[in-house]
Amino acid sequence: ASSKSKVVALLVGFGLSVAGGMQFLHLDFAEADCAPTEVISIDDLDFSTDIPWQPFSEQRVKDLAGQTVFVDFTADWCLTCKVNEKAVLNTEAVREAMAAHKVVPLMADWTRMDPEISAWLRRFSRAGVPFYLVIPAERSKPWVPLPEVITKSIVIDGIVKASD
Repeated sequence: ASSKSKVVALLVGFGLSVAGGMQFLHLDFAEADCAPTEVISIDDLDFSTDIPWQPFSEQRVKDLAGQTVFVDFTADWCLTCKVNEKAVLNTEAVREAMAAHKVVPLMADWTRMDPEISAWLRRFSRAGVPFYLVIPAERSKPWVPLPEVITKSIVIDGIVKASD
């Protein structure tokens, strides 16, 4: 084949690839699975089938003073986060522990590298997600950071420790 036909074939192949990519690839990130509501009472949360995630903000943590808070620092692109959420967090044992200890679950979605969440990660010397933090109802008590890779017992122990 001549050089001209090779270039034309390359350009046609590139054009088809771009067109196919634009048609089938979705580059938008999904929105967080948490309700954008005002601060609610722990009695309004339903842990029966899923964790009732609430959106994270520093102001929300302040507004929840007097209540135990579990913060899941996560991102849509974080594989470890997704495995932890499915295999550990959204299990009956963890949901029951959160309900029994009146824990308000907050989801800190770092998918788009939110500066407020970045500041919290730096505050706890974390380079990224996943990061899990249990904040006691009595804010003067030590906060309980959990490791990146968690188990049900690690999460439940953290909740119990913060609730004592």
